Amino acid sequence: MYLHHSRDGLHWQRFTEHRPFVPRGAPGAYDSVDLETPNQPFEVGDELWFYYGGMRVHHDWWIYGQQQGLDVPEASDPGLAQNGHHLCLATLRRDGYVSLDATVREGYVETKPLFSTAPHLFLNARCGRGGYVRVEAMDIWNNVWSGFGGADAVTFTGDSVRHRGAWTGGDRVSQIPGSVKLRFILRNAELYGFQFGEA
Repeated sequence: MYLHHSRDGLHWQRFTEHRPFVPRGAPGAYDSVDLETPNQPFEVGDELWFYYGGMRVHHDWWIYGQQQGLDVPEASDPGLAQNGHHLCLATLRRDGYVSLDATVREGYVETKPLFSTAPHLFLNARCGRGGYVRVEAMDIWNNVWSGFGGADAVTFTGDSVRHRGAWTGGDRVSQIPGSVKLRFILRNAELYGFQFGEA
């Protein structure tokens, strides 16, 4: 199973790395030959659930393979055609498709100017051993707001899809007037996303 991406919902592209999103199983496994899904994922708690059909038989063997005399396992074991299809489930953390990562060296990423009337900033992030995420809030000229700098931030060191950011200046980014830019400072951490929202 592979992922595609689109900015407009009309033109789709594969990711350059072309790695499978859900790889096929080992030979003989319930999903070793084919994976297919007809639906979008379901949001269940903090996870995305992907139901898919997993097969250990070739999906077109009973249409063409027998006529063509293909040497496949289901040719010698007709029971596979009845028992080779399975309903499977793969799970992913919410918004866990991609992440911005930092390893042993501290790094940072800055947003464009953002505006929201929602009071709080929430992070979707996971930290490794000794890892952390801190957030700075700046004006559109990159001047850090008093009380909302990296040194003022309550450092996040855990694993959460909805961690509420906080600083010595408070936890309500809505008290900053106008647009705000965010600078995420990371070390040994994965940042999956962020959003402004209510408590």
